[in-house]
Amino acid sequence: MFLLYDLIFFLIALIYIPLYLLRGKMHSGLWQRLGFLPREIPFGRPIWIHAVSVGEAMSIRVLVSELRKMHPEKKFIFSTVTPTGNKIAKGLASAGDAVIYLPFDFSFIVRAVVKRIEPSVFILSETEIWPNLIRALSKRKIPIITVNGRISDRSLRGYSAIKFLLQPILKCIALFCVQTEQDKSRLEALGVGHEKIKITGNM
Repeated sequence: MFLLYDLIFFLIALIYIPLYLLRGKMHSGLWQRLGFLPREIPFGRPIWIHAVSVGEAMSIRVLVSELRKMHPEKKFIFSTVTPTGNKIAKGLASAGDAVIYLPFDFSFIVRAVVKRIEPSVFILSETEIWPNLIRALSKRKIPIITVNGRISDRSLRGYSAIKFLLQPILKCIALFCVQTEQDKSRLEALGVGHEKIKITGNM
């Protein structure tokens, strides 16, 4: 299944990367997305939080503040996909933390990145599914938690269509913190056990 996913992702990349280059949208984070991380990646099993863009990055401010109080010894890694999200994440970082672009979800790239970072936990803001990254983290027994999770009508239709492919990935996630009872029900319909879902509201 994951080999097929790699192939599909590769075909999509072949189409979109040249388009980004032609439109001048390819930003300096390309090398990081290819797995070349900056030297200042913190050691000591940091807390890795991924927030795809501006909205998600802004929503995790309180979470980051509370985690710092609970784990003052920990450094943080923040990953984003968009340049604007990256800028917000830099405002959350403290001395010794790192802000990176999430690597492309090719198995050989994310395996190397996960091994390099070796986080104590990986936290996903909202419900994003990165199959190879989730699998790489799970194989190294790194807990994966989603926060502020939600399943829109559109996402539910898409996920339901590939439910048999999605279930092994969802099983790798240790805890789903979702916004509403409806989000909880939708995750259960996708095969997630109720004991792994907590309703925590909108951050």
